[in-house]
Amino acid sequence: MFRFSLISGWFPPLVVSAALGALGRAVTYRWPGWCKRVGVSAGVTAVAVGVAASYVTATHALEFSWPPSFYLWIGLALFTAGLALLGWRHAAARRRLSLGVATALTSAMALTLINSHYGYYPSSESLAGETALHHASEADLARLSAGVDAMGGGAGQLRFGRTVSVDIPATNSHFRHRRSLVYLPPAWFTLPHPQLPVIVLLAGTPGLTSDWTRAAFADRTADSYAAAHGGRAPILVLADHNGSNLGDSECVDGPRGAAESYLSIDVPSFVTEHFQTATGGTHWAVAGLSEGGTCAVMLSLRHPDVFGTFGDFSGDLAPNMGGPGRTARLLYGGDTSQIARHDPLQLLASRPAPAVAGWFEVGEEDHRPRRCTERLARAAVAAGLDVQLMVRHGRHSFPFWGASFRHSLPWLAQHVGLDGAGPAGGGGGIGAAGASKAQPT
Repeated sequence: MFRFSLISGWFPPLVVSAALGALGRAVTYRWPGWCKRVGVSAGVTAVAVGVAASYVTATHALEFSWPPSFYLWIGLALFTAGLALLGWRHAAARRRLSLGVATALTSAMALTLINSHYGYYPSSESLAGETALHHASEADLARLSAGVDAMGGGAGQLRFGRTVSVDIPATNSHFRHRRSLVYLPPAWFTLPHPQLPVIVLLAGTPGLTSDWTRAAFADRTADSYAAAHGGRAPILVLADHNGSNLGDSECVDGPRGAAESYLSIDVPSFVTEHFQTATGGTHWAVAGLSEGGTCAVMLSLRHPDVFGTFGDFSGDLAPNMGGPGRTARLLYGGDTSQIARHDPLQLLASRPAPAVAGWFEVGEEDHRPRRCTERLARAAVAAGLDVQLMVRHGRHSFPFWGASFRHSLPWLAQHVGLDGAGPAGGGGGIGAAGASKAQPT
């Protein structure tokens, strides 16, 4: 397969140039009534996009946000489609083809620019369905372990770890879930298996459980770390917490399912038993991006015996659905008392600080998450937690989150007790803008 980047290099400019050229050609056609059709399509599109934007903003209908420029790109695609529809009957075959091509290209431009913003499909391989660099079936794991052990070479015989898709049953929670991915570093493929620590990685919404490997390359980051540490790295568990691609549980137990119980009971039980991992909160971390980052802080503070370390990359202040009333109704079935019980600020202020450590990282251009992250980090330091905060150039995107995981992995690995992990730096730090951490002032 011809491999290329979908978010940088030649591809995005090519799509944008082709789309704008086709659109320009479409709107410069001349025959009776054509200008009227252009005006009608533009007017209807403007009204439709304006109404949709207002509705989404007012009602939080999509339960996630996007930049205003997205409406322009989507609007151009809708305008071109409307133009083709209005002009189709009176156009010759050649012009029908041109209108169809313009519609397809402006739609492709909208998708390309949106994808470039988030980095959701970073490459042609990810668009074709690749979710991790080195896949393995569950049967492959046993054969690899036996083969490496028989060679007597240990982890040195494997250059890379393997990622396997598993169904983690919701035995206790009965949470309706999707399959998870588990990354196993090279050292795991020795017999007996070493008891390695675990990092649970949570994606955002909308999202797939594979987002951390498909778009943020967490498996490749872990492979690089393992290569520098004798094949040893934390096991990565990409667990499902939303139940569907558009779901949003905020990792709490409620009308949307018992996601909190699934993550804090079912996932650790299954992973510990099937992959012979280290146990206890001191050897487990939970980290996430966007909504997953919100979840990570909350889960660690509520379940420090399970997750002794957290990583929050561009998360929110607390689980929410856009206002206390809506949050109570959609997340907690109307029980308003649950809002405070899942609010990290309330948890930090109302009880003795749990013995947890946390890494916060957020982009300078990611305005709301930045305000939330900095406020949470200050509260965590005031409560006595071991905290690091990094604020650097970036926005709400997978390239940013992939780099965040690279920055935080050595620190996370040390805090979950991985042998051979390098020093993580001083505890209790609050970061300043830029690419480095700083001590609080």
